[in-house]
Amino acid sequence: MRSATEKQTVQVIKIMENIIQVKPVWVDGIVSPKLSGISLCDVLAGITKASKENPYLLKLDGGIYDLGIQTLRMKPFVDIEGSGQEHTTITSKAPYQNFSGGTIEGADFAELRQLTVINANPSKTGSSSGITNFGVSPKLTYVTCIANGPFINYSIVNKNSIPVLTGVTVIASGFSN
Repeated sequence: MRSATEKQTVQVIKIMENIIQVKPVWVDGIVSPKLSGISLCDVLAGITKASKENPYLLKLDGGIYDLGIQTLRMKPFVDIEGSGQEHTTITSKAPYQNFSGGTIEGADFAELRQLTVINANPSKTGSSSGITNFGVSPKLTYVTCIANGPFINYSIVNKNSIPVLTGVTVIASGFSN
């Protein structure tokens, strides 16, 4: 619950019709990774008319976008671009199970680029996955993907998919990888 004096600044800027800039959310002068993650999910959910003739680009400013235990599900014809692997991070503790979940689920005809993806599922019986591609083949360009936790960790999981990877760094650490 926010106090009456708390000031929240959400910055989502439509640069052009199909280019949307998402900036970290500030609350009382401090960046909120959780609210930034919620904002990112809300913006992506609001894109309902992406198509081959009408592609979208989400440009993420530098910052941490924490999804909590949620998974960001990419959409066809919606690219997500960060401000560099050292500057933009999408993170979550979402569990990975049966080829779904993790921090990000890829989509056909979509690209993820110039950012870092982290999954740190704390469960001692669940698995972690940074990016999961089940039956979809996104492009991943200059992405660092990290999965760590106390159990089984997969940086990128591909099943029935052929993603195009360029300049991708994968790190999986923990009990069993």
